[in-house]
Amino acid sequence: MTATLKPTPARLALLQAVADGEVSVARQWGGGFEYRHRPAEGPNRTVTKAAETLKAAGWIGEGRADGPSMYARRPVELTDAGRTVLDNAKENQ
Repeated sequence: MTATLKPTPARLALLQAVADGEVSVARQWGGGFEYRHRPAEGPNRTVTKAAETLKAAGWIGEGRADGPSMYARRPVELTDAGRTVLDNAKENQ
């Protein structure tokens, strides 16, 4: 999927939020996972669908859990591929 995924402005904004440490993921009680964008300013928002797209493309991955529970939030991190996409976008601005 990496070759076909285009770095749209929305995807680049989410990659930048990941780079800034503002995105986390947690397992949900009913099953599945929820990705949340928690910016320094402004309201939190769910970005699960967009984050799952970036993860499937290999642009983001999950870090270590914040606590011992399987439901603890984990930070979302850029992969090398995601960092390259973000760096290329910045160079081409």
